[in-house]
Amino acid sequence: MTQGIEFLENTYQQLHEAGIIRSKGEFSQRLLGKSPSYLTSMRSKQRVISCEVIVGMVDAIYAEIKGYEGSETNAVSALRRALAQANLYLVEQAAVGSQTAQPEKSPKMPTSATDPFDLMAAIRWLAGRDVGSA
Repeated sequence: MTQGIEFLENTYQQLHEAGIIRSKGEFSQRLLGKSPSYLTSMRSKQRVISCEVIVGMVDAIYAEIKGYEGSETNAVSALRRALAQANLYLVEQAAVGSQTAQPEKSPKMPTSATDPFDLMAAIRWLAGRDVGSA
């Protein structure tokens, strides 16, 4: 039940050790778009973290990386690692949930004749399916 919380706390710890994030409150606000007490509150209440929260974090991490554009620092490496881990987490959650998802309730996979396949669109599609969250 706390797998999503543990994932977020591990991500926080990595970014904290890299000097990108100073506190759980900053992590909750800056990368999750939530109140400063979000992460600690979710842990203490043993609540489930939705995939939408993780998708929002992916967007925020991507924006952080864009802020470092043109420089390859330890911070950028830590952010890229966190981004890759978050994407993998979402894919794993979608794979686990796809075993129980009902096809008739699933939205259509995003496609476009003019644009190349977009990984983030696919992840958002997967996160939006009724695949559960952890």
